Amino acid sequence: MKILRHIFPVLFIAALYSIHLTTKFGEDDYVIPLLGISLILMIINIISAITWKGPHAGRALALWGMLLKLALIPVYLYLVLAGGLVTIGGLLFIPVIFSAIFMIITFFIFGVLLLVTTTSYSIKAAYSLGKNGALSKTAAVILSALSCFFVVDVIAAIIIFVKSSRA
Repeated sequence: MKILRHIFPVLFIAALYSIHLTTKFGEDDYVIPLLGISLILMIINIISAITWKGPHAGRALALWGMLLKLALIPVYLYLVLAGGLVTIGGLLFIPVIFSAIFMIITFFIFGVLLLVTTTSYSIKAAYSLGKNGALSKTAAVILSALSCFFVVDVIAAIIIFVKSSRA
């Protein structure tokens, strides 16, 4: 089970990037199954992060939280740019505004699911490091709160990792 905790985040990133590769090469038939696999891996990663225990759990969680957040930056950029283009398209072509609204809501929900998945690692790492004394309780609470907001979550994950490596 110990090695699986390190494999799940890698599988999650691989599944997300596979969605992009399959659509790039015209294989749209695989998008729905890959989205399903990604959602299952999101749930598995959240459970894995929450249940991760051990003497070095804080450091490992901080590492994976930071790596996941950094690896998802291109995905977030894609969601923001695609959402912006869909918004502009919906405003320019009024008949497609309802499908544009649906796509924007879908992009937002997917972005929030990604944030929740990666934030579970950062919050658990901050909790573990705060409990072990590597972080003060105040810093653990502040960094956990910052992990819940887009953009700032990456900075918080990096700070948590740096603090964990000094411990």
